[in-house]
This record gives sequence, C-alpha cells and structure tokens, in this order.
Amino acid sequence: MNSLLKPLKIEYLAIEQTGKLDSIIEQKFARLNNVCDYIIKCQVKIANITHNRQKQSNSLYMASISITTPEGFDIYTLRSPQNKQNDSVEKAIADVFAMIYRKLIELKLENQFKLV
Repeated sequence: MNSLLKPLKIEYLAIEQTGKLDSIIEQKFARLNNVCDYIIKCQVKIANITHNRQKQSNSLYMASISITTPEGFDIYTLRSPQNKQNDSVEKAIADVFAMIYRKLIELKLENQFKLV
C-alpha cells in the first residue's frame, strides 16, 4: 500500500476521541490489510447513542465500517447497539471489525479474486 495515502478515516459521535480508541481502530485496520492490502477507503464511525452521554458506564454504542476496494467493491457493515450491561465502545469496535473482516473473506471466496 502506498504510504502517502491515508485510507483510514475515523469519526466519533458523542464520544471523546482518545489515543487509545484511535490505536485500537488502527490495529484492527492493520489486520484488514492482511486480507486486502490495497483498500482505497475505510471509514469507521463510532457513536454513543444513549440519551445520557455524561454517564458512559451504561452507554449503548453503534459502529459502522465502509470499505472501498480498487475492483469497485463497496463493503459496509453496521453493529447495532447491544442492550447489555457489559457493552463497551471497545466491544463495539471489535464486533464491527470482526464483521467486516468476515465480509472481506467471503468476498474473496465468492469472487475468487486475489485481494492480497
């Protein structure tokens, strides 16, 4: 991948952007590059959708990822909020990246083209 291009874009809604969250997302994105090392664009959105945004211990998180590849494939996945006590922003990030990773593998198998 060309190091001059920055295909990863991260957006936060009602969540404080931290270096820790950025680092987690960047590490997950690096894993995607093991499957498809020439992603043109990867847009990650993380949102706290609870009404009380001051108290993040019981927050609900939604996460989405949109990927574009040179072959013209656009892949999108959405992780809906989990109505559980143990939901966290880190879990939302892990879930949505696991979903998009599986979709990239499926795309590779279905289309029998070389993503790497």
